[in-house]
Amino acid sequence: MFEYKESNILLMIEALKKIIKIFLGPFLTAYFIRVSAESLIDISLYYILNYAVLGIGSFILGWILRKRFHLETFRMGIIINFIYILVIVLLQEKIINYIPLIAFLYGLSSCSYYFPYNLFASLKVKNVDRDSYEMKRQILMTTVNIVIPVLLGSIISTTNFQLTAIIILIVSILQIILSLLIEPIEIKSSKYTPFSSIKTLFKNKDIRNMLWVDFFKGMNVADSPLDILMVVLIVGALKSDFGLGLLTSFASVLVIFIQYLYTKKFNKKHDKTLVFVSTLVPLTTLILMLLWKNEITLILYYFSYMVIINLLALIYDVRLFNISNCKLIKENHFLEFWSIREMVLNIGRVSGFFLVFIAGIINNSILSYVLLIVFTMTILFAGLFAGRVKRYDSIK
Repeated sequence: MFEYKESNILLMIEALKKIIKIFLGPFLTAYFIRVSAESLIDISLYYILNYAVLGIGSFILGWILRKRFHLETFRMGIIINFIYILVIVLLQEKIINYIPLIAFLYGLSSCSYYFPYNLFASLKVKNVDRDSYEMKRQILMTTVNIVIPVLLGSIISTTNFQLTAIIILIVSILQIILSLLIEPIEIKSSKYTPFSSIKTLFKNKDIRNMLWVDFFKGMNVADSPLDILMVVLIVGALKSDFGLGLLTSFASVLVIFIQYLYTKKFNKKHDKTLVFVSTLVPLTTLILMLLWKNEITLILYYFSYMVIINLLALIYDVRLFNISNCKLIKENHFLEFWSIREMVLNIGRVSGFFLVFIAGIINNSILSYVLLIVFTMTILFAGLFAGRVKRYDSIK
């Protein structure tokens, strides 16, 4: 019963984190577009630096977290995120002149938050309860995604970006309070050996394929190059924060419906077929958009991307956290696995945003569509590798 309550606390903290990420994701991107003359270059540079710090920071954190300081690091991540938002409020339009600073702060807060969070989610939720937990998490995240984009879009449109940031600061304070309700965890590892662990872990076919999934996920899931390119296109077409928020909310309603059907009605033994078929949907709508470039085909592609990527994220996360509890990882390479996983995920993100950065320098609109094709193809690649990974449901 205690673990169940703690998992609910984790869900509440994640919901608050999602609110913050919505503000710091599409709406911060939209703000960059308004205040920057070279928005694509500035956006990609911000994310390159951010994810480089996140990946390297997660690698280094393994040495710190091998015995203790899991909760302290987690809370520190929330506090640094608070400082990051405060800096945005203080800098206002000057934010564009301090991209390295804000990127470093956000990367540092993210690695301090997500590395311990992944450890908590792996150890405090049993594999047999993973589908239920992930369904609750995804539905909660999607519900937030329905309400918050419209709310934030309305507030930003009627007031300003800085006032909205102050509201987000209050959300960060609530996160800090909730983190006090989480109990410490025990990890068996007495040492941290990431370099030797890479060789051992890559010998396991399921682990190797799961890491390939995360590499490609880095290019197409939330706050990825594909996600940000979609925001740039949508903001360019709709011309308002409220329109962006409304569209995101409508897409999120569909996401909840599809995720509920998958969790409650779908036979999980056949989800490999579902993964493969689902990855073809964004490709199909992208082809339609490239053939007939208009707002309707753009919105159709955006809806298919939002729905499919969130369904796949649910399926992939079940596999990821389940495999982290297999004997090889849990008894000998637990910290190393999560550290390496964060590195691989962020190598994918940095690689993708580097391509966006090059496209921004060349400044050719055709390149943006070429990148859309490349990043949409990575959805298919991730699905192909995920289909080779067992679900590990029977491990407790």
